[in-house]
Amino acid sequence: MTSPSEPRRRDEGRPERSAPGRATGLVGSLRAQWSRRPWYRAVLLAVALVLVVVLVLVRCAGRGADPHAPDATGSNSAGRNPSAVPSISVGSSEAPLPAAVTGNPTTATVIINGVTLKATRDDRGYWHSNIASTGQWRIAGLDVEPAKQTATVHTYAVQVEEGLPLDVDATATQISSILNDERGWTGFQENSFQLVSDPARADFTIYVGSAGTVDELCWPDDTEGLVDCRNGDRIALNIDRWLFAAPPYEGQTVDAYRTYLVNHEVGHYIGFGHVPCPGEGRPSPIMVQQTIDLQGCVPAWWPAEVGYT
Repeated sequence: MTSPSEPRRRDEGRPERSAPGRATGLVGSLRAQWSRRPWYRAVLLAVALVLVVVLVLVRCAGRGADPHAPDATGSNSAGRNPSAVPSISVGSSEAPLPAAVTGNPTTATVIINGVTLKATRDDRGYWHSNIASTGQWRIAGLDVEPAKQTATVHTYAVQVEEGLPLDVDATATQISSILNDERGWTGFQENSFQLVSDPARADFTIYVGSAGTVDELCWPDDTEGLVDCRNGDRIALNIDRWLFAAPPYEGQTVDAYRTYLVNHEVGHYIGFGHVPCPGEGRPSPIMVQQTIDLQGCVPAWWPAEVGYT
C-alpha cells in the first residue's frame, strides 16, 4: 500500500490511458464523426431510441403473458402486499365464491355481469355484497308449464330487486329448472310447480332481494341480513346467499347451494318444518338448516335423493 506522499503506481497489466484531448482507435473515430457530422449524431440518437423502445416492449410483453406468474423473487404481488384485494370477474352463468380466493381474505372485488361489488366476509365466514336496498322489482316475463300434471299445481312468480346484478329471466329459468326437476319436490305428494309471468296469477312469489329488503319481507322473523325465509305466500332469498352460498357449502358449487336454497324454502311452503341431521356423515335432509349448520351431515340439495324431508 502506498503512503500518501508517494506517487501512485499504475496497476500492472492495465493499458495506459490516452492523454486528455487525444482519442485513439474506435472511440476516437466515433468521436471524430460525432464532432464533424451533425447528421451522424442524429442517426446514433435515433438508433439508441429504437433500442430503448424495443427493450421496454419486450419487458412488458413478458409480464403480460401471465399476470399471476411469480416475479424474480419467487412470489407474486398479492403475496408481497397483504393489503391487496383479490378480484374475480365472472359472466352471467357463473357465480364466484370469494372465500375460495387464496389467503381467505376478508374483502374481495367481485365483478358480476359487469357490476363491481366490494364484498366483505364477516367473522362467521359469510360473504356480503353490501348492495343497497331499492325496494323496486323486476318481474320475470316467463311462463313455464309444470313438469308433471298433479293434483296440486302451485303457480309462482319470480321477482328480482332493482340494482342486483342478475338477469331476472335467467334467474327465473334457473329456479324453474330446480322446481321442475324430478329429483325435487315435483311429484312428491302430488305437488308440481308452474312459473307464471303475471304475479296476480301466482299462489306464491319468490323474491331475490338485497339483505335489507329480505329482512323486511321476512319480518317478524329476524333474518339478520344473512339468511332467507318463507313468510306466508312470499319466499325471500338473500342476494348474498344467492351469489356467495354459505360456509357449510365450502367445496360445493354455488348452483348446488342455490338448488338447496330453493328446495328448502319451497319445502316450507308446502308444509315442512326444520328437521335435525339423522347421523354423522349422512346426507343432509333438505329441511336441515344447511345454511347455518350441517350438524355433522354432508351437504345434499335434492329432496328425492335424501328421502324428501
